[in-house]
Amino acid sequence: MALAGTPPSWANWRTMGGVPGSVHPAAALAPSAGSGVPSRAPPYPVAPPKIPARMPSLTANDSVYPYGAYSSEPAPMGVTDYGVDQYGNPYSYTTTTWIGEFTPTNFGTYNASLGSGAYAAGIQLNAVMTFEAGGTNYVYWTQDVALVDTQAKTIEFIDNVWNASAAGSSMYNSTIQGHGQVNFTSNGQGWYYYLDSTNYTTLSAADPIYFLMQVGIANGVPSVTFGDAINNGNPVAYDTARFLFATAPLQYGPLYLVDGNLYAPNGQFFDAELVVAGPGGGASTMAASSLQTYAAIEYLNGHNFQVPDNEFNFGSDTAETISGIVDTPASQGAIPIGAQSYGPGALGQLYDIRQVVQLNISGPTLNGGTVYLNSSSYSGPAVGTFDGSEWNGTIIPYTYSITVVSGGHRYVLPPLALPAGYTQITVGGNATTTYTVEFIESGLPTGASWNVTFAGYSGRTTGTYIQFTGANDGTYSFAVGPPAGYTASPPNGLVTVNGANVTETIAFTASSPGPYSVAFTETGLLLGTSWSVTLNGGTAFSTSSVITFTEPNGAYNYSVGAVSGFTPSPPSGTVAVSGAGVSVSITFTATAPGTYAVTFTETGLSPGTLWSVTLKGGTASSTSSAITFAEPNGAYNYSVGAVSGFTASPSSGTVSVSGAGASISIGFAASGGGGSAGGSGFLGLPGSTGYFLVGGLGAVVVVGVIAAVLISRSRAARSRRATGPSVPPLGPPYSYPPLPGPGGAPPVPPPAPYVPAPPPPAPYAPALPPPSYASPAPSAWPPPPPPAPWTPPVAAASPPRGSFCTSCGRRLDPTHRFCAECGQPRA
Repeated sequence: MALAGTPPSWANWRTMGGVPGSVHPAAALAPSAGSGVPSRAPPYPVAPPKIPARMPSLTANDSVYPYGAYSSEPAPMGVTDYGVDQYGNPYSYTTTTWIGEFTPTNFGTYNASLGSGAYAAGIQLNAVMTFEAGGTNYVYWTQDVALVDTQAKTIEFIDNVWNASAAGSSMYNSTIQGHGQVNFTSNGQGWYYYLDSTNYTTLSAADPIYFLMQVGIANGVPSVTFGDAINNGNPVAYDTARFLFATAPLQYGPLYLVDGNLYAPNGQFFDAELVVAGPGGGASTMAASSLQTYAAIEYLNGHNFQVPDNEFNFGSDTAETISGIVDTPASQGAIPIGAQSYGPGALGQLYDIRQVVQLNISGPTLNGGTVYLNSSSYSGPAVGTFDGSEWNGTIIPYTYSITVVSGGHRYVLPPLALPAGYTQITVGGNATTTYTVEFIESGLPTGASWNVTFAGYSGRTTGTYIQFTGANDGTYSFAVGPPAGYTASPPNGLVTVNGANVTETIAFTASSPGPYSVAFTETGLLLGTSWSVTLNGGTAFSTSSVITFTEPNGAYNYSVGAVSGFTPSPPSGTVAVSGAGVSVSITFTATAPGTYAVTFTETGLSPGTLWSVTLKGGTASSTSSAITFAEPNGAYNYSVGAVSGFTASPSSGTVSVSGAGASISIGFAASGGGGSAGGSGFLGLPGSTGYFLVGGLGAVVVVGVIAAVLISRSRAARSRRATGPSVPPLGPPYSYPPLPGPGGAPPVPPPAPYVPAPPPPAPYAPALPPPSYASPAPSAWPPPPPPAPWTPPVAAASPPRGSFCTSCGRRLDPTHRFCAECGQPRA
């Protein structure tokens, strides 16, 4: 959904990759390479450093930690989606296009130490793209930046592309080509940049600054296009950079990835952010006392532009910072945004998925069009265009009058009060002649998910009521789906609509806590073979194919006993009991003839912690409690990999195989070195991976009044490839992890349809009058306070931020005396 104030021509960007599998229109958008660009013979192979196509991910139930680089000002301030909500629950999605909107209502900054650039500031749209070519995964950090002199009110644009495929990755003119060129730091690391000096102009405080970054295929290779729109003018694509080396058919991407489950190979976040900070080279600045600005980001979800469901008020993937900014939630019409003003700022969550409406409007007769959202809470309609048969938006909880124009027809819905949560509406005719049937619940704890099926349509919510609009006079059946552990009264029935809206009350009561059966069923063993399972501290043996326990509601760890000559899968895990019996399938696979299972079983680590064993030169890792090898007779040395904060006993030894399987027990004990219960170290990563913080690299380019090449800040961490089909879909679907709640963590199920009964088709109606694109001042929108703060998955103390190398600009971990990039001693 385009934000209020978006120029109409901005919708043209939607054609640049809005259909899954579409090809970037290179002829219209891809500039040719600049002539006379100086080049340098690369000291390394021309292709970026290769990494394995499948990298290890974070440990189970872990997520990235947004406060790892900045925990207080100075910091890059604005709006950022890290792929985690305020509780640290991770999610991921992909897109081809990011748009940023920054409204400089009163934009002033100052830092005397910047000399002639004392009033300079940078506004950065930053996101991470990825693609896989020839079995290798490549990751690049891209930046679309407005360089602003906040005193003279001048503005120009510069783009950057940094290689994030591995720590210390470089770039060369032979691998990337556009209007710009590759520059090199003193230690030989290269990055691509282009300064658009042709678009140097005066900034209008009344009009937003728009940024665009879009990935696609240009001339047969992956590309990224950078665009902007200022002073309410038409969008301009000022540079397209092409990755020349990736000529083979791509196995994945190119796509922008937001993922809270992992870090990029060089340690950066897979995030998207629009932030205001210093002008470049790791510089910091300060907000003027009169500062008042607004920021928002949107991604293309396959049908329309949509703001993220969760946002923080600070970024992390850049070393440029600002201080003196209070960044709070506000709304531009129906859209949640960030509002920046002067004051002592604090880093935190702007809004969370539990505080916004996820609205889906769809219908079998829709084929692209426009959605109008009118509310008495703001002036003027919020307008969003869409392709295909649906529109998805993240909006503020209001009462809306909704109109959809598609295919020459206009569908008008009566005013709807949309609470926070997921709402799906199906349109098929003129909804003004129909009625609303509302179901209101009582008895459920806050956040519990329940659903209703009405007249063949389904609605699901974590709130207190579900509405079905579009019902004609008649009698309809309904059925209620209670959450686990609860019963509904009535569980089903009939509703009669007779010329008026109808309300039905549903009372929920807690059901029995159990116990319930937990059945383990094996396949693969010979008839009569004895096997065992340990669940919740108790072990049961059987020579049949089923072992059954009885347990009350709760989550329990289990492990499968060793059987000579066979390997179980899974060897261990966790089973959740929630108001019903549970079945777990165990598959036994025979080991190779003449080999026997050598099983290492750990105790002392929290479930999901990554650990490893090296046996006979081969290393195996697992997040379960057992690691199994298959070996012939003989004596073999083994060693246990280090887990941050824990000591293994024994940490090494010798195991003998003599005609039968062997078992070794490994006990882990907290070493007192600051490790957490999950075996997580700094940033939530296991110590066996190793980590360090490195700062941004930068070089300042002076053209006109100001221009600077932005540098990046990176942290080394584990990562993995972004998996997906060869032509992956754009945007959602993506899933959300369990919600915290009393007595456990009930899961948030995928949103179910919430639709009205379709009325008869409406006659042709003329399109609504063209909307006004005036930008009303954003309104204050303080979401309700979160029910509980996010407890990060690391030690309670925030990790130190470190400092920057005075030679190359890289961020330094406080524990390192020398820069990992250029070898210079820290200041």
